[in-house]
Amino acid sequence: MSGKPVIEKLGTIGCDLVETTPVVFRDRLYRFESVRRGQRSKHNPAGDGSFRFIDVATGESTPEFAVGYCLGSAYVAGDMVYAYGVPNSGPEIGVFWSEDVYLTVFREIHNAQPEAQLRLVFLMDTQIDLDDLQTERHWTVDVGSDGTVAFHLPDPGTFLFLRYQAH
Repeated sequence: MSGKPVIEKLGTIGCDLVETTPVVFRDRLYRFESVRRGQRSKHNPAGDGSFRFIDVATGESTPEFAVGYCLGSAYVAGDMVYAYGVPNSGPEIGVFWSEDVYLTVFREIHNAQPEAQLRLVFLMDTQIDLDDLQTERHWTVDVGSDGTVAFHLPDPGTFLFLRYQAH
C-alpha cells in the first residue's frame, strides 16, 4: 500500500441522511443535508424527506425546507446559497432555492409538462410578488396554505430566475 492515501472511517452523522455537501458561506462552514424519505426519526420528524443546513461550528440547523424532495446538493456563488434536488415523485422540475429571496425554477430537457405545482414550504398562505430577472416581467401569485405555487415554463431546458417578496 505504499504511496496510497489511507481512508479512515470515523463514524456517521446520522443514519437517515443520504446526501451531505459542505459549503462555506460568509466565512462559516455549513453542511447541507438531504434527509431520507421514509421512517420518522430525529432527523426526519415528518417522514417526508427534506433539506436543511447545519452550522458546523454551533450545530444549529436551519428550518427544514424542500419537504418531499430528495437527491439534494448545494453550492455557494458569491453571496448566494443554492440548494437543489428533485421531487420524491420523480425528476420533473428541479427547484433551486436561495435564502436571499431568490428562486430558480428549472424545467428539465426531457420533461413534457410545461406547468408544475411546486411547494415552497418557507412561504405558506400568502401572496408573493415575482420579478423575472431575465425578462423584467413582474407579477403577483397566491401561495397556497401548503406552500404550493404554479410555475409555467413553455419550453424544455429553460429556467426562471426570480426575485420574490412576500406580502
